[in-house]
Amino acid sequence: MELKRVKTIGIVYNLKSDNAIGDEYEEYDEIKTIEALQREIEQLGYQVLLFEQNDDFLHKIAQAELDLVFNIAEGKGTTRSRESQVPCLLESLGIPYFGSDPVSLGITLDKYLTWQLLKAAYIAVPELYMVENEKQADRLKGIFKRHRRFIVKPRWEGSSKGIFLTSIVEDVSHLKEQIKRIISRYRQPVIIEEFLEKDEITVGVCGNRSPWLLGMMKITPRDACLKNFIYSQEVKRDWKNKVIYEPQRTIAPTV
Repeated sequence: MELKRVKTIGIVYNLKSDNAIGDEYEEYDEIKTIEALQREIEQLGYQVLLFEQNDDFLHKIAQAELDLVFNIAEGKGTTRSRESQVPCLLESLGIPYFGSDPVSLGITLDKYLTWQLLKAAYIAVPELYMVENEKQADRLKGIFKRHRRFIVKPRWEGSSKGIFLTSIVEDVSHLKEQIKRIISRYRQPVIIEEFLEKDEITVGVCGNRSPWLLGMMKITPRDACLKNFIYSQEVKRDWKNKVIYEPQRTIAPTV
């Protein structure tokens, strides 16, 4: 499809709830974010229709005459395949969309599966373990030799859900505490990953067979003396006071 033929674009999303308890809707967007996207796309000359992924979503989008969908939906529920829900529906309806396909989203939300695939492709990955209960932590006592540190995460969450300033562990006792917290709260296996003390950078990539870098952004703590900085849930919720977002210079691709 040539972009010049596109006239109507749909935005598909999930909205945060005002009645949310804890971080149940942490991955979802606020309506002001959706409206900002709508304004930007309309300024490019396209008609924009909004679709929240709710009980009426399938009927409404099937009836709409869309040329393209801008998908930022996270999916409903807590399964590891939730991010694939909307792309699967769009593909079944024959509607083109921006963003990753169902297979890519299903793999990358699952941290353990992603790690396995990267390792199989001979890509350097951090040391990683997975457990399903506190007792299994006993077999990991040896990983803390040489004062090594690890970060403890839920296996399939995003938006830093389950990652707090207390998630970095240095001994088995603290590890068990974090495992118990994640299993109790998120009802899923736990990832214990080697903690890499490097800069936090988010990267935008476009393309498949010949991908290119769209841009990079460094996330730096405002407190320069802060040790063990991680882009945790507490930090994201108070980002104005906690971090500085620094665009990084990139080189445009040659055509």
